[in-house]
Amino acid sequence: MDAKSIMDAKSITPELIKKWTCQRLAMLAHTLSDIDRFFYRSPNNSQHTIQPTESLGYLSVLPLETLTDVVLRLDVLSVTTLRRVNRRFMLVVDSVPQYQMVYQHCPNIIRDIISTGAKHFDFATLYKALCEPHCVSCGNFGGYIYLITCLRVCYICFTENRQFLPMIGKYARMITGCSKKELEQLPHIRSVEGRYADNGRLCRDQPTLWDREAVLSIQTTTPGCEKGDCERNNPRRFMAIVSAPYFELPSKVAKWGLYCLGCSNSHKSETYFRKQYTEQGFVDHIILYGPVVPEGRRPRHAPLDMPS
Repeated sequence: MDAKSIMDAKSITPELIKKWTCQRLAMLAHTLSDIDRFFYRSPNNSQHTIQPTESLGYLSVLPLETLTDVVLRLDVLSVTTLRRVNRRFMLVVDSVPQYQMVYQHCPNIIRDIISTGAKHFDFATLYKALCEPHCVSCGNFGGYIYLITCLRVCYICFTENRQFLPMIGKYARMITGCSKKELEQLPHIRSVEGRYADNGRLCRDQPTLWDREAVLSIQTTTPGCEKGDCERNNPRRFMAIVSAPYFELPSKVAKWGLYCLGCSNSHKSETYFRKQYTEQGFVDHIILYGPVVPEGRRPRHAPLDMPS
């Protein structure tokens, strides 16, 4: 395509989008999603070919719609536990469309929730976060889920915004005056051993991490700054982050964010190489910055002539 022509949305075909984007970068983000699978407990999603004979007990009197609502109101750990009670409960859980979507397209998130013990949100909240493509902080596409409170977030925000820097228990107790037992009521996870942050720092300790916003909401004292709380490469910023697709509605197709090949060498916030886009967001990006053309080993954006 001639870089000198004025581009519009109709001229940016699906073939061009595929040519100018990629779904994965050559480098790892070193989030929880990238930790070696050796450290994880996989969700038990085995199927039984034998027709179930067990009963649902007192729940047998409830219609399937009500049972579905019950499942969606449970946290993910409880849903996976319920599914293992017997074959009848397994069929009930497997019949929930939201569960089917999550397990089919991103079972890693269920695994990560089990591994970290994230239990302060229900399955309906998880599904809603997967259906919403935008970062809760900046409104750009968010390719990640902050697992402590199940919020959709982008790379720039979870590495720079203090809201997504979990707090360790010692500091949380210091500023709230709460005991560890009292803090258990606030959203938190158990971290997993592995390498985190852009530099892949090995973290063997497995501290419990509390949601910063929840702790600050009951803060009673103001001590000095927590060590490392302003560092972009603080491993705690990556310990509660998992990559996630978004479910495009109403088709319910799972799509992953797209990286622009023309921005692969950019560190500017508006064209940062780790910034992701939906297909429509990428079209808008191309209209603004121009088509992607090859230049040596790295493609780049070709400036467009502006209309007179």
